[in-house]
Amino acid sequence: MAYPTCTAPATCPKRCKQSCHMDCETCKPICDCNLPGAVCEDPRFIGGDGNTFYFHGRRGRDFCLLSDADLHINAHFIGSHVPGARRDPTWVQAIAVQFSRHRLHVGARRTAAWDDEADRLARRRERQAANGILVELAGVFKITANAVPVTQEDSRVHNYELCDGDCLAHLDLAFRFYSLTDDVHGVLGQTYRSS
Repeated sequence: MAYPTCTAPATCPKRCKQSCHMDCETCKPICDCNLPGAVCEDPRFIGGDGNTFYFHGRRGRDFCLLSDADLHINAHFIGSHVPGARRDPTWVQAIAVQFSRHRLHVGARRTAAWDDEADRLARRRERQAANGILVELAGVFKITANAVPVTQEDSRVHNYELCDGDCLAHLDLAFRFYSLTDDVHGVLGQTYRSS
């Protein structure tokens, strides 16, 4: 199938200015956080089945996102305490990926004030553009991770009560898996099962 060549300049939508890509079929920018395999915001998941759900976890804890033959992905959650709220808001601060005998760690560094030009992405791989990384293992997975802050506007709207000295830098993640088994587990992984 042939795709048209996208020649018109396009910008990412305001809501996902740091995590979008060009759809070659429609020549329009697409938010990675709106596609299956996304883990973004307060974590909003879009499962492999296309269904959206929220998994809040607990701040300071680790959770299994996906576990399958030769592939395991854990996420570390951060959060803030909001007095009187039913639950504390949380975000994914870091992921650890183990595949075969290899390991990869990507995390958002704690930062007091956000600056788009300052790199806040901690990774144990080759350095790339500030605050974003794309890792692909041919035939197995593709992971896009972008370090983003909780904005003052989000804090105001959702009453996150950001404390001075921490903008709760976290990751917006987009996963694509190519060869999962039907015995896949984990918060995100189970949504890829045929059942």
